[in-house]
Amino acid sequence: MSHAQTIRLPYKDWAKNYVDRNHGVLDGVHAEHMQAVKSVKGHIHEVGQVKDVVLLTVTKRLIEMSKVRTPSSFMTHRSCNAAPLVTGDCTA
Repeated sequence: MSHAQTIRLPYKDWAKNYVDRNHGVLDGVHAEHMQAVKSVKGHIHEVGQVKDVVLLTVTKRLIEMSKVRTPSSFMTHRSCNAAPLVTGDCTA
């Protein structure tokens, strides 16, 4: 056996183990990353659903509030005596 063959075999084994170990680490990190992405996507979807419910509730409440007749002192045009603008009674 030549000197080159004596060195080549242990180096080849070491290199293969080194590459395999790094592939194992990278595969593990990739799997963790994919799980994290799936988790974030699920969380975003859940938050999106809740956001719509909250906005719908707020929107409904604002519509209800807009239908409530406000005191005329708050919603009168200066040329109207006491007719609220929201009722359309003011001709200004």
